[in-house]
Amino acid sequence: MRGVVLREIGKPVEVTGGLELRPPGPGEVRVRMRAAGVCHSDL
Repeated sequence: MRGVVLREIGKPVEVTGGLELRPPGPGEVRVRMRAAGVCHSDL
C-alpha cells in the first residue's frame, strides 16, 4: 500500500510504497478511504 508518513511535527513527510497493514486489534476498526483533502494552510 502507498502512503505518506509523518513521524514528527515540523519534519518532512516520507512518501512510501511499502506500507503493510496489520489486522485491527481489540477496539479498533479499519476504514477504507477513497480520497482525502488537504488544506494548504495545514502544510
